[in-house]
Amino acid sequence: MICSRQRSRGRLLPRRNPQKGWFIIARPRVRDTGIQIGRLPTGAHNAITDVAGVRVGHTTLVSGEGPLRPGQGPVRTGVTVILPHGDNLFRHKVRAAVHTIN
Repeated sequence: MICSRQRSRGRLLPRRNPQKGWFIIARPRVRDTGIQIGRLPTGAHNAITDVAGVRVGHTTLVSGEGPLRPGQGPVRTGVTVILPHGDNLFRHKVRAAVHTIN
């Protein structure tokens, strides 16, 4: 895969050209185009951890080498956990979504 050295403040997206194969294009972020989403300003780091009390954890599991053998490995996986507050989540539930019919 060919990677473009030019990078704007956006995401790099893989694209496939039938004649040239895979290449990377830079895509601008919505905010960089002048569009503002929502009424509130972004936080200092523009991240979910800017919200007071929110904690984020992540781990990556890398195990084994060689060709893939289903059920045996190698393994390349990860998980991210977002804790919305520092209290007991089983006693103090957090709504994930609300739907009102009437």
